[in-house]
Amino acid sequence: MKKRKIALSLLLIIVLLPVIGFRFYLYPRLPILNGHAAKNMCSCVFLAGIPANTVKQQELDFFPASLTSIKVNKKEKSVTASVWGFRPKTAYYREGFGCALFNQKKPATQARLNLNPTKHDSLAHWFAHQGKAKLLDAQQQQKLTAAMDWAFRATNPEKLYTRAILVVYKGQLVGERYAKGFDKNSRLMGWSMTKGITAILYGILIKKGKLKLDQPFNMPGWKGTDKEKITLRNLLNMQSGLKWNEDYGNISSVTKMLYESDALGITASKVPLEFQPGTHWKYSSGTSNILSFALSNYFPDKKSYQLFPYQEFLYRIGAYSMVLETDANGYFVGSSYSWATARDWAKIGLFMLNEGSWAGKQIIDKSYVDFMRKPLPKSQGHYGGAFWLNDTTDPKELMPDVPKDAYSFRGFHGQRVQMIPSKDLVIVRLGETHNDNFNFNLWTKKVIEAIGK
Repeated sequence: MKKRKIALSLLLIIVLLPVIGFRFYLYPRLPILNGHAAKNMCSCVFLAGIPANTVKQQELDFFPASLTSIKVNKKEKSVTASVWGFRPKTAYYREGFGCALFNQKKPATQARLNLNPTKHDSLAHWFAHQGKAKLLDAQQQQKLTAAMDWAFRATNPEKLYTRAILVVYKGQLVGERYAKGFDKNSRLMGWSMTKGITAILYGILIKKGKLKLDQPFNMPGWKGTDKEKITLRNLLNMQSGLKWNEDYGNISSVTKMLYESDALGITASKVPLEFQPGTHWKYSSGTSNILSFALSNYFPDKKSYQLFPYQEFLYRIGAYSMVLETDANGYFVGSSYSWATARDWAKIGLFMLNEGSWAGKQIIDKSYVDFMRKPLPKSQGHYGGAFWLNDTTDPKELMPDVPKDAYSFRGFHGQRVQMIPSKDLVIVRLGETHNDNFNFNLWTKKVIEAIGK
């Protein structure tokens, strides 16, 4: 009888453990899980044209994302994700705005942004005119080919899923390769590389005399509070002092903002102040969404705000493929959601390498580029004004075999556009590598050694 009771108790524990785990661990996290799956699938399918099965095999090939059941509605251009039918999330595609999760509202059926750029032919075909002057000899080209082979290696335990590689040397495209199913016309996700674009947009406003780095930031709801002394410099440097938790694996500031809010910048602006502005460095996607939302304060209407990045920056450098996605309320998600071809990402890198100049015209001031590249002691020198730097004392961030003047746009799952002024290099790598398994130090070293300068 005693053995029978023990056996029944063990059986009860075995049955109840999964139920308890689901109720108290997984269930509260379902909005994050389902939101991530729905938003990712929506953008990949409707904005980038990536097949749904590829998204499942690569973007969502990790636990617990693999638990989600995903329904793609091609007629409605929406995606709904749920785990066993619980707490579903739906993302909708809107022409010109990209995809967004709609939590408290439904999308307007007429919502669209007409992006009809007047193309600057001399810039639009920038890459078409490359290759006239041979910068690399046969041996250098062979080494660069071997470096790209390494970046695309398929037989590896890390599941690199490299999708695009571009190398621009002395303003000329010397290396370019794509994974099967992708090409020069494929839009690829930037993730947090979007933060650098947000910073560039503020540089344009500064050049136009709309605001200054060290004036109190114009954020609705901050005036008369302890946040009113936060400056634009504080925000761009990630030293706002706002309390923030950038943990994507749990219920946190960033996951609640991205997956449970229709107004991301406003949501982020409501977190309390934790430190005196300028005294602590803390990486925060919320900060970038505060910036991208408040950008609208400098325009007479929302449409002018929505067209500004395209008319004043992206189309001026010929980056016509880029789409900056908005939240459900139509404000840019300046922390994370941007898509462009690898060539257009390279143009943005070349713009930075040229110190804010394009085709002889200064779009942002060189002094502002210097600000973005200035190491912050509070970050151990690995961060500046929305850019990651190699002039650092942090061993986790340092690329020891790469010049100190290298700096970069960086994004989730191994997105990176690197600028190396001393080598006159822009190196683009885009893909879907989980767990930071792409060795950028070794990759960049291989490219530099191939060029041999």
